[in-house]
Amino acid sequence: MIENYFNSFSSWISFHPQWVEITIFFIAMGESLAVIGLVIPGVALMFAVGALIGTSVLPFAPICFWATVGAITGDSLSFCIGRYFQTELKQFWPFRSYPWMIERGLRFFHKYGGRSLIFGRFFGPVRGVIPLVVGMLDMHAGRFFVISVCTATVWAPAYLLPGMVFGASLELASRVAGRLVVFIILIAVLFWLAILLGKKIYLFCQPFALGLVVVSIVFGFLYIEDINLIKRDTDAFHQKKFVTQSFWWNKGWKLLSNVEENVIHRRPRSLTIQWSASLADIHELFAKQGWAKPPTLNVQNALHWLNPEVLIGQTPILPQFRQNKQAALVLIKPQSDFTALVLRLWPSDWVIEGTRTSLWIGKLSYLEQRKMANFLYLSEEVSVDARGLAVLESALKAITTPAGFFGQTVSLNPPIILLALKQE
Repeated sequence: MIENYFNSFSSWISFHPQWVEITIFFIAMGESLAVIGLVIPGVALMFAVGALIGTSVLPFAPICFWATVGAITGDSLSFCIGRYFQTELKQFWPFRSYPWMIERGLRFFHKYGGRSLIFGRFFGPVRGVIPLVVGMLDMHAGRFFVISVCTATVWAPAYLLPGMVFGASLELASRVAGRLVVFIILIAVLFWLAILLGKKIYLFCQPFALGLVVVSIVFGFLYIEDINLIKRDTDAFHQKKFVTQSFWWNKGWKLLSNVEENVIHRRPRSLTIQWSASLADIHELFAKQGWAKPPTLNVQNALHWLNPEVLIGQTPILPQFRQNKQAALVLIKPQSDFTALVLRLWPSDWVIEGTRTSLWIGKLSYLEQRKMANFLYLSEEVSVDARGLAVLESALKAITTPAGFFGQTVSLNPPIILLALKQE
């Protein structure tokens, strides 16, 4: 019967995705409410939603958000009910007929104290009762709310994750299951340590609370003012600047390279590019040579980071930023199972007069798949020596020259190659 409910719910969600967010909110809220949480098969329903996320039918971020909000709402309602009625609750149904429900929550709370809110979140039989009990015992509302928010933030993805792994791929799940368990345990340990550290810091700073508040307000105003100044300077800097192609080609590239943040020129070294062309034309040109966009970062692809048998073209690559912007175009071409070339391009705020073509700044570099922390397999950019830079330059010219682009290499360290369409 449970399997039939599971299949029916999965089918309904897949055909009515517009209702999924409000549905997951009420599921999570009901799972956290006293009594109702014992009736609703929340674990099975969360698994079903997670499976649909793993198959890319549903998005992860909004589902996780509404599950978290629902769990906090359910906790808060249970807490308020317990705080309002207190011992009178034992006179109401179903607690009058089943007094063991509250007694079990009281024993759990007396055994673990404030930690019962953390443990109870992940222990189904007392999940909805513990907020009720701590409300009856007049726990401070602020302390309860902080713990509820923290635990709900962990609970939502933790209960969606098994279904996501199942939905992503049974074969992939079998390969990454062990590493996934280790990863979850590490996250749980770090979360617990963060709570302990936060408690120690709070107790240490409590005698100086007034002074810290005053200092925080002063520094907050100063920080906001600095942000406003930076924003005004940045807005002025990012205004479109129209230049002639001859100016950029002969000396303007120096000005353009000088304003670079150290994203491109810092180690690891790579071939830096300034390119006057349409982004769509660049994409089309490289696509003809077998280049493709890397996999987008989602739950299913992220699981490949735990897969020791994954190829470099199957994993998402970490983003890089220039002037707080992600690359407008990222293309990758595997060279072997564990190495690849990657092209990244950012807008430069310069436009060529006449053709009104944007100038793009980017880099061509090597990626290697590396094992990190003994179980993560991430694609990492590696530094290129002089010989490697020459190889990258040759590979770039081999793609662009037949398409009518003329390249000029500027002798810097690392070199910059300028690319523009040949003048007729």
